[in-house]
Amino acid sequence: MPLRLLLVSCLLLSGRIAVASNTAELRTRLVTLKVLDAALDLPCPEVDFPGDVPLPDILDLLQRHMSDETGAAIIFHADLVELELEGINSLDQVTVKDVRSPAGTQSVRQVLKLMFEQTEEPALTFVPYQGRLVVTTLARLKIRPVWAKPGSTFSATTSPDVV
Repeated sequence: MPLRLLLVSCLLLSGRIAVASNTAELRTRLVTLKVLDAALDLPCPEVDFPGDVPLPDILDLLQRHMSDETGAAIIFHADLVELELEGINSLDQVTVKDVRSPAGTQSVRQVLKLMFEQTEEPALTFVPYQGRLVVTTLARLKIRPVWAKPGSTFSATTSPDVV
């Protein structure tokens, strides 16, 4: 077995996430709750989305920023089962308005909270879960307390930061 293939196999078996833009460049980093929490606390890049904006447009920008800064494959994942129960078949159906923040003035977490505060019927939030940032409903968190508190640290026993 070639050494490169053996290395990739070992990394995948050890639970590491591999991100490669080509075979010559392979970066690995555990996507742990600690990494997700640190990524959410990063200074936010400039965000300037005037008018109605589909939620995924902003999530893509923030996802790329967090991944680039941490070296980890940080992704947002839609809880489609829960969202479909609320009549949302895709996050493209969710829009937010006038999302603006100069670079470095707020953390990624703060910008996400401001965005999700705009969502209604259903109210949406994000929660770190199993190495991803899951976009779900606030109602879902009430019936699944094992999930972390929305948009904050990862203990379900502390009082939640409602976003």
